[in-house]
Amino acid sequence: MLGIAVSRQLDVLCGGERIPKESVPRLRKIATRYDIWRLRLGDDPPARVPPMKIRLKPSAKPYRCKPRKYLPEARKFLDEFNDELVRLGWVYENTESRWACPALPVRKTGGEFRQTSDYKPVNGDMEAIVGVMSNI
Repeated sequence: MLGIAVSRQLDVLCGGERIPKESVPRLRKIATRYDIWRLRLGDDPPARVPPMKIRLKPSAKPYRCKPRKYLPEARKFLDEFNDELVRLGWVYENTESRWACPALPVRKTGGEFRQTSDYKPVNGDMEAIVGVMSNI
């Protein structure tokens, strides 16, 4: 399943000494009061924000990683997760791209995976993004 199991995450968060024991019942009540937790990806409209613009240094050269081998369970997750992204229309296969960084499945607490990408090889080819962080 893609997403989080709320009670399991609360158990992990409330275990140990990170949250005082007397606060756990109140936190559990607040976290489960409304049905707001996403358990799966959805066919939502795009966010109303301008696309991020990445500026490459003039010396940047295209980078394509070599295919990687993954553990069987990580490969299964990547296949299912990316099939879902394609089904939702969020991504598509671009066989003409000259740039490709590897997927990096990261195991979460509880044994599930989340997908990240390893951009280390190309970070040095990008101009720094300078700006002020907004107050939220």
